[in-house]
Formats: sequence, C-alpha cells, structure tokens
Amino acid sequence: MIKIILKVIATLGGILAIFIAHSAVVNFLPFPINRINIVYMALLWLTVNKGTATVIWLALILSFLTELFSSTPFGVDMAALLMSLIFLNWFLLNIFTSHSWYTVFFSGLIGFICYRVLGLLFLVLAMIVGHGSLSFNYRLITNFLLEAALTSLTLTLLYLIASLFKNRLNPKYITLKGRL
Repeated sequence: MIKIILKVIATLGGILAIFIAHSAVVNFLPFPINRINIVYMALLWLTVNKGTATVIWLALILSFLTELFSSTPFGVDMAALLMSLIFLNWFLLNIFTSHSWYTVFFSGLIGFICYRVLGLLFLVLAMIVGHGSLSFNYRLITNFLLEAALTSLTLTLLYLIASLFKNRLNPKYITLKGRL
C-alpha cells in the first residue's frame, strides 16, 4: 500500500516538475531557447523509454494543466497532444523499431510536426464552429518549425547523454545482448 502511495506521489511530483520546467522555459528564457516544448519533450522521452499507455494518461494530466494557461479554445492543444502521442507510439512500435539517436530525432521531429498540424486543424475547426479566432502570418510556420527543430535537437542531446550512462539506451549493448 505504501509503495502505491509513494508511486502516486512521485508521479504527481514529476508532473508538477515538468509543468514548472515548461513554464520557466517559456517565460524566462530568451527567444530561440524559449521555443523548446518541455512538456512534449518529456512525454516523448517517456514514450521512447517506456512505450506504455501510462504516458497517455500523464499526457492527459499535463495537457490539462497547460490548457489552463493557454489562449486557445479549451481542448484544442489537449486533443492534438494526445492524438500525436498515440500516433507517435504506433510509429515507434511499427516503423522506427530501433532506438538510436537518429530514430529519436526523427520521431521527435515527425511527432512534433504532427502535434502542431493537428493543433492547427483543431483551431480551424474551432473557428468554423465559432469558438475562436485564427490569424495566420508568415511567422507561424517558421515558429512551428523552429520549435520542432529545437525540441527534437534537445531530446536527441538528452538521449545521447543518457545513453552514456544507461546501458539500456546504448545500441552497442542491445547488439551484444542479442548475441548472447
């Protein structure tokens, strides 16, 4: 019973830490760096490492917290985040089955672009229904691509650093384990 309580407290603490880190990066860092989406990067990191359905439940809680401070209609970012993570989980299970640094980079890039495109589509749907307004400018696509590139590069750097310390992430260890 105590193990379950400690696990729940640790999970809630992790969610709170991710949310605070995301808020700090967005609000306090200078322009190019504040485009790194810590929430998506953390969820993608968990998807790459764990690959379980619990990541979707964590995404639901984290996206609800970010929706509270968002200017978009409620549920747009949440739906986009959940659908892109489900797609990315399928993508990692069926297409990118090896977990190397380039797989992490491209899955991050593809997943984040999917997240932003879905968010944009849901914003258009909300505008059609009459629950929001949407203004396109030339910087929208540039900001989306910059955010995708920085988040994917940061995730890849995190993966490379972690692969030095964890044998489970090191492709050489996986190859040697398969020979035994």
